[in-house]
Amino acid sequence: MISAAPRKITILFLAIALVAGLSGCTRKSDVTGKWNGKMTLEGSSKAITDLAYDLFQKDGELSGAMVFTKVEGSAMKLNGKRTGDELAFSTEHKRGLTLHFKGAVKSGSRIEGTAVLVYSDPKVPVKQDTVVLELTR
Repeated sequence: MISAAPRKITILFLAIALVAGLSGCTRKSDVTGKWNGKMTLEGSSKAITDLAYDLFQKDGELSGAMVFTKVEGSAMKLNGKRTGDELAFSTEHKRGLTLHFKGAVKSGSRIEGTAVLVYSDPKVPVKQDTVVLELTR
């Protein structure tokens, strides 16, 4: 028969392990919140860092907005899905640009993947670019 003191210690350790495990799951499992973005053109060191993302996750559905923080009126709605740690979303078409992202949740504070920027503005000489997109909070 186990005495009361070791039983209390065992219960305490189990409770701590459960709380630690659950907090680790929740941090990585929900991407709802504000994120800072960085886009780096593939094969180059050219980066855009004035990006903000406001994400909302409900079950496997994603919604929110992407904003170029130095450009007034640049908020672009986004919608997408999450399956496990994999994310995919697209922005609305605005000012001749649409973004399509595929990536993964790497931790509770980092999302990483690639995005295709699709241009429809006749003033832009290329029709699309591929970038590495990193979101952090």
